[in-house]
Amino acid sequence: MQNKRAYPLKIFVVLLLGAIIYWSNNKIHAYPKKVVEDLYYLPIERYAKLISLGYTNVVADILWMKTLAYTGEHIVTDRNFKYLVDLLNAVTDLDPYFFYPYRFAGTILPWEAHDPNDAIRILKKSLRYLPDKWYLWFLTGFIYMYFKGDYREAAFYFKEAATKPNRPSFIVSLAIKLMAKTNDADTAIKILLEIYNHTKNPHAKAHILRKIKMILAERNFRLIEEALARFKRREGRLPSSLEELIHKGYLSYIPRDPFGGKYYLTPDGKVKNTAYNKRIKIFLRK
Repeated sequence: MQNKRAYPLKIFVVLLLGAIIYWSNNKIHAYPKKVVEDLYYLPIERYAKLISLGYTNVVADILWMKTLAYTGEHIVTDRNFKYLVDLLNAVTDLDPYFFYPYRFAGTILPWEAHDPNDAIRILKKSLRYLPDKWYLWFLTGFIYMYFKGDYREAAFYFKEAATKPNRPSFIVSLAIKLMAKTNDADTAIKILLEIYNHTKNPHAKAHILRKIKMILAERNFRLIEEALARFKRREGRLPSSLEELIHKGYLSYIPRDPFGGKYYLTPDGKVKNTAYNKRIKIFLRK
């Protein structure tokens, strides 16, 4: 009986929210689009619980649909996700046991909104309410490793993921490699290859593959620069070319560039590449 009496009230809440949204859209449609969006989303996190009238799960579902629509619209337009964090906060505050918004936050915020910090913050909330979900631990660790370059924090979250029910076997090997605290590029590449092989999202796979190429390029730069430094110390001058490093025995070979370019030596003694010259940090911070 109690459930039957509650059902009409749930319908009323949904209709009330629909009426508010309809009224808001009609009232502010004359304003510029950016102003409309600011008026529409600005109070959403603060007042979501208030307008739910206790039916937080119902409102969470409605806001979740709105979050997906909002994200889709901005992905195909300006790629400005100003209110995405507010929407995700509102949904997960209303229903903190709702798995999909957490997974969405851990994927969209770092990749599309370039916001790994808020992704980590929302994922840490998920771990308080859904501690047995291995994927949320894994996702948090991945963001620490890939976007923050913090292998120590990543190791903690991968280790926790490895203890959860139904976790895949590759999580265990990731945790072991990171916990070993190895600082070399080869280990970073092996870890990323494992993640790449277990990732289905083509967008994410492309990013990971590029990261692997960047690490390979960085390793090549360092290999050549170390040989160049030895040459300068012993010969007291710069080599005429990279080939002289090979001829004098300081370098076994000129490594192959993963981006298809060629390495060369500038007149002032710097190693450059015809295709790619961005440098990255691949080692753990001491």
